[in-house]
Amino acid sequence: PMNIDSYQTGQLEHASYVLSAVAQDLIDKGQANWSLAQFTPEALAQELEPQTLITAYFGQQAVGAFVMTFHDPLVWAEIEPFASSFVHKLAVLPQYRGQGLAGEMLEYAALQTLTRGIHVTRLDCLANRPRLRAFYKSLGYTEVGLRRVETHRAALFEKRL
Repeated sequence: PMNIDSYQTGQLEHASYVLSAVAQDLIDKGQANWSLAQFTPEALAQELEPQTLITAYFGQQAVGAFVMTFHDPLVWAEIEPFASSFVHKLAVLPQYRGQGLAGEMLEYAALQTLTRGIHVTRLDCLANRPRLRAFYKSLGYTEVGLRRVETHRAALFEKRL
């Protein structure tokens, strides 16, 4: 398996490249989850605090990206700010899938969570993605429920650290 060489925050162009490629791949497979418009550098800059956007690199190549926050009022409104970390938009370039990078990125997020003295991390995915749900379970996440979020049903996961 490959290993991530470094992580950087706020790299809008690189994260946009990864997220857009993954969004297009999902569209091509008939599993549209994200719109391309939400991943332009401008849209990312408008929607996110730069430090919440994390890009993973293999050498100089951006291979993955995700968003990590400590408050999620849309999906997890009942969780107090800074009681948990929340990972969103976890993405690995299609040509680098199957090499353990997503798990490695989630491990990095867990370490960043622990360094802040927080002992739980949470994420969600579309409920109609059984392979993705099984993948999160294989990494030690517990599925804790289903919830309607805007127009879709989300499966909710948490992991005690």
